[in-house]
Amino acid sequence: METPRRPIGVGLGMTVGMMVVALAALMFVFQAPTAAPPEHLVIPRASTAAVWFDIKPLDRLSKRYVDEVGMVDYEGLKKDHKDLDAFLRQVAEISPNNNIATFSSEEEALAYWINAYNAWMMKAVIDAYPTESVNDIGEDPGVFDIEDKTCGGDDLSLNNIENDIVRTAFLEPRVHFALNCASMSCPWLPQEAFDPERLDEQLEREARRFFADPSHLVVDVETKTVSLTSILDWYQEDFLRWLTEVKGIEDPSVLDYVRLYAPEDVANQIGDDFSVEYLEYDWRLNDRNAEWAELRKPLAGTTVASEQ
Repeated sequence: METPRRPIGVGLGMTVGMMVVALAALMFVFQAPTAAPPEHLVIPRASTAAVWFDIKPLDRLSKRYVDEVGMVDYEGLKKDHKDLDAFLRQVAEISPNNNIATFSSEEEALAYWINAYNAWMMKAVIDAYPTESVNDIGEDPGVFDIEDKTCGGDDLSLNNIENDIVRTAFLEPRVHFALNCASMSCPWLPQEAFDPERLDEQLEREARRFFADPSHLVVDVETKTVSLTSILDWYQEDFLRWLTEVKGIEDPSVLDYVRLYAPEDVANQIGDDFSVEYLEYDWRLNDRNAEWAELRKPLAGTTVASEQ
């Protein structure tokens, strides 16, 4: 998207006084907001005029096509994708990169990118459906590297969104329990969109749900071994950096992070001398209609549904 150009001239009949007024008005229109936005939102070409960004279409389809264990009815979504299309039209038009005023807080910006990632992933799946794995979508580049996910006029890939934007601009490792790669080992999709006004509450809920799932965390007290999802290995630097900079822990380990969110009885079993091994990632599609869907079991005391 080109940088908006300012008018460079006025009518020949305009008086000097009118020229001064006109120029003052232009300066007002194009000046940055009085309250300085977060540094990562300061984009030279960004508009300062707020517009309405509606997460309701994504919220509706999440309630309709995501079940209580975060599995997705892709067959149904492929037949009825009007809400997904409506949400992605908004995503394609505006983003925190081209509209500061609409996403003026970190919560608004982060919720946008999480929802955009999850919605574009669902779109990639239904476009290729039926398929057994996201790794079967695209060849070179694959589904994570295809730069056809338009956000605010920019053609991005899923890896661009996750690694170049979310992980770079936000010190928030809980995003790894919210960004959904449409696979069995991924975090569970909630039956709602991520809402800026409730984002911290939602991320906290998803982090606790993630570590309550035995496919992500198993503690063997006899062998003093903790089996962890590969997500904690791939993005270890994000968790360790947060523990150091936010919690003030010197020389932290991933187990320090696990103890914060694992169920209390499980967390209390993890000793400082326990070793860590990483589980093989299951890339099979989180498809509610697949034969392996029954492997995803409800967790005691948790729910994926909206708590409102």
